[in-house]
Amino acid sequence: MRIKLFSLLLVLLCALPLTAAPPKGTTSGTALSIDNKQYIDANRILMFVTNRANFARDLGGLFGNDYGTYFTYAGDTSKIRSGEDVRSPLYAGGLWIGAV
Repeated sequence: MRIKLFSLLLVLLCALPLTAAPPKGTTSGTALSIDNKQYIDANRILMFVTNRANFARDLGGLFGNDYGTYFTYAGDTSKIRSGEDVRSPLYAGGLWIGAV
């Protein structure tokens, strides 16, 4: 009996914050922006990163290719745009979350 009562109290205590309303004046009414043009340039690797959990894919079409990881990148984007000396070890990646 005590275990059931304790379990019920624990569930109610955890569910209480779900009924709270958001603070007044915090909603802006504007949509969030999607950023597909940011990239990481480190250790001779250039890799695109988005704010939608995608990485290693040029979703914004900044360089005109679909893939977005360039290895042995030496800081010259004109070679990537022209298609000269383009090597991509990774097509696309993303965040995977799993549970059992």
